[in-house]
Amino acid sequence: MPPDPRCAGRGAAPAHSVRRARRAPARRPPTIPRQALTSLLTAVLVAWLGTLTAVGASGVAAAQSSSPTTTLATTPPATTPATSTPKVTANVEYGEPGNASNTMDVFVPDDGKTGRAAVVMIHGGGWVGGDKAAQAPDALFFAAHGIAAFSISYSVNAPTRWPTQLEDAQRAVRYIQDNAATYGVDPAKMGVFGSSAGGNLAMLVGTNGTGDGHPPVKAVSSWSGPSDLTTIAVLNVSADELATPSTVPIPGAAVPVGCVNDGDACIGVISPNYLQLFMGCTINDCPDQYRDASPALQVTPSTPPMYLATGVIDLVPREQAFEMANQLSANGVASQIQQVAGTQHADSMRSVALQPTFDFFTTYLVDGADPQVAPGTAPTLVAGSVPLPPVGPDGRLPVPAPPDVATRTGLYGWAWRHPLVVGGVAVAIVLLLALVARRGRARRRR
Repeated sequence: MPPDPRCAGRGAAPAHSVRRARRAPARRPPTIPRQALTSLLTAVLVAWLGTLTAVGASGVAAAQSSSPTTTLATTPPATTPATSTPKVTANVEYGEPGNASNTMDVFVPDDGKTGRAAVVMIHGGGWVGGDKAAQAPDALFFAAHGIAAFSISYSVNAPTRWPTQLEDAQRAVRYIQDNAATYGVDPAKMGVFGSSAGGNLAMLVGTNGTGDGHPPVKAVSSWSGPSDLTTIAVLNVSADELATPSTVPIPGAAVPVGCVNDGDACIGVISPNYLQLFMGCTINDCPDQYRDASPALQVTPSTPPMYLATGVIDLVPREQAFEMANQLSANGVASQIQQVAGTQHADSMRSVALQPTFDFFTTYLVDGADPQVAPGTAPTLVAGSVPLPPVGPDGRLPVPAPPDVATRTGLYGWAWRHPLVVGGVAVAIVLLLALVARRGRARRRR
């Protein structure tokens, strides 16, 4: 047969080349077992979807505050005459037997009356120290004027101070309610009063309740108590540097947004270690925990009324009291603020704050005043106080905005705080998708 003219010029492959081509096995791309690939891809995609909202998240507005316009002296209020002699019993156990951290000193009016009001008192000490004896002057005053007082110890040396210390305070309230007949008190007429760190715990009892189905407290007083830990926690210092108590600024530490008007007086500047020792972690590692320990972030319409005393310059900035008052006002709950002139902190205000604090508890525990007000009602300024700074257009006292780390919570916050992990997940997804695409092309060629 003559050659096909259509093949002219094309040439023909030698027979041995054809045979080699037929014998050569087709190359197959490396494969991953289908089940393993599916499991790995699913896990990566779940992690990736959980972090999508972290991409492009915007920052929160900068802190805002205003300086006081006056430094008027505070006039000490008149003292109510004593009505009875207190009966004092020291070191009553309210928790597990033998636990020295769960004891209280009891101050009861020795007048034979029953159904009286009672106040649990919580000392300060930066959550790591202090002694219940510090509240003895307040407790003696209350008992001498007809209100039973219970000054408690709590777990300042516990391995996990949070939430153990709050649980101690709640346990103390329940113990008194369960033994109301012994002390001649009404379990439904109870309040909590704390100074500094104790003020934080007192407000937390107010916002969290007493637990185990017991009646809630009906009034709370805080002298220089932190209400929002997220705004006074330092952001750029490691846990190792915050591991031990200190009363001097840490070199290189950024000033927390809640300390910008307090300078070197603010706990977030001169003693940021105490917040980390209370929480057991830095705010970068556990922002949700800092929020849980911030009573201003937990206010509801059922929160009890509060008396908030603060210095114009204070170890715990006055904006902490302002923020709590704003939240109470927004929820229709009454509050009173006493702003004391000069540099003050907690018990240093006793001479001017004790009588109005007692009057506050009398109003809500003894007289049974209604704690509900119209939402947006401004806090009552205690007579003799330094005037408050002007309110904003929204009717609120000026307070700092929370830092970014405190507003990004849950999985969203975790992703924001771990950008290297998020980046690694993104790279892994790209590589896996490329591998899957390559495998698909190889199958199509076959």
